[in-house]
Amino acid sequence: MITKTERQQIKHILVRPQWQTIERLATLFTDNIMYESVLRDNEWETIKTALMNEGQVQGIKRFIQELYKEAQNVEN
Repeated sequence: MITKTERQQIKHILVRPQWQTIERLATLFTDNIMYESVLRDNEWETIKTALMNEGQVQGIKRFIQELYKEAQNVEN
């Protein structure tokens, strides 16, 4: 669990104009992952690559959502 001070720091980061650049980079990065070919030598490697790529994208999105969630909980 993070402290109130840490939540305040997260909120401070999220309201800065530079944060938009980080979000844009995250979007471009996840788009690149999703558009990357997953075809491999066999069906199992293809499935593995597709699932790993999806996991990476979901992990990045979830992390950003958690940042916003923590920033909203500053008052708590």
